Amino acid sequence: MSAKVQVRLPPVLRTVMGGLGEVEGEGGTIGQVLTDLAARHPALGLHLFDEAGSPRRNIVCLHRGELIRAREFAAHTVEPGARLVMTNALAGG
Repeated sequence: MSAKVQVRLPPVLRTVMGGLGEVEGEGGTIGQVLTDLAARHPALGLHLFDEAGSPRRNIVCLHRGELIRAREFAAHTVEPGARLVMTNALAGG
């Protein structure tokens, strides 16, 4: 099942999208939604996926208050009208 989903972008990716803070994607999972966004916005896709086509590990999404990591994108389903908040994972040192 494919759903239209609103995706809120972090400030660093808004510059790639000409200042847009939110875009619409389509898919039944977070992975499919991000793949759809990458296909329609290639410059954004370079920041979402690595050279092998895998989601970049520094991208995480919030869906219904739950933090979803890149390795879970393919399995995490979304419903029509869902809202995702995309952000960058923070690494400590």
